[in-house]
Formats: sequence, C-alpha cells, structure tokens
Amino acid sequence: NEGYKFESALCSDNKEVTWQEESNSLLIKAVTDDIACKLVFNIKNLQADINVVHGEGATTEEVKYGEAFSAIVAPSNGYDNPEIQCSNNQTAKYENNKITIEKLTADTKCTVTFVEKPLEKFNLIVKLPEDNTVTIITGTTEQKVESGKSATFTLKPNEGYKTTIN
Repeated sequence: NEGYKFESALCSDNKEVTWQEESNSLLIKAVTDDIACKLVFNIKNLQADINVVHGEGATTEEVKYGEAFSAIVAPSNGYDNPEIQCSNNQTAKYENNKITIEKLTADTKCTVTFVEKPLEKFNLIVKLPEDNTVTIITGTTEQKVESGKSATFTLKPNEGYKTTIN
C-alpha cells in the first residue's frame, strides 16, 4: 500500500528474506519446504516544510501519511491574503492565520507569500468661509491622504481678520 513502508519479516525455519523496495516484493531464497512469514509494515512518516514570505511561522514537521497538517502563519504589518503554492499536487487552505493540508500524501514544501495590502487613502476636505476671510497659502482644500500620514495646509487670514480653529 502506498502509505506504508516495509519494516521487517520473520519467517519459519529462520528463512532469510530480502525486501525488494523497487518492486515491492519479498524474495525468499532456496525454498525447500512450506514457509510462513509475518510481514510488518509501518505507516510512512512524511515531511511538511512551510516557508513564509512577508510574515512568520516557517516550520518543518514530520506527519504520518494521510494525516492532516496545520501550521500557524502570520503576515508582517502591511501584508495579508497569502498566495500559497505547494509541491506534489498538495493543496493548502488558509484561514485565521492557519495553513492546513487536509491529507498529506508525499513530502511537501509549501510557500506562503503574503501580499502587500493596497495603501488606504482618505479624502480630506477643508471648507473655507464663503466670505473670503481666509486664504490657503500651501496645500489645497481637497487632498487624498494615505492612512496614518499627515496632511498640511497653510492658512493666512485676510487683512482685518484673525484665525481660530473649531
């Protein structure tokens, strides 16, 4: 069976046997009488390698053939929504900072690449009094400002006025 590997064989009359890995066959030399053999197979241990780009959580773990595998991965600031590529036709899902392969069937390497979030921009609008009491020296009355950044306006009261900000 593909998920198992040969471990040992014990045959009657202490008959010497050889396991042929390439052909998955047992070779018993010089058979001269009835022989009974007990064969032992163990489930394969596979390796899951997770590499993370623009984040953290890279790991290498041993997993039994056919079992699910999960790892916690987290994006760096400014990154989200990963693209995931895995070897050996394995498919991984990502949800709530966890990558999961439902059934591991071969040694597998996955690369989780978090994608840069688009910069969020906000509209900033300054409404000047309609009576022309204030003039903008630098900046404009409407600006697009990136999230977390500052916007600058230089205002000058026209002659005979002073500025107060509410």
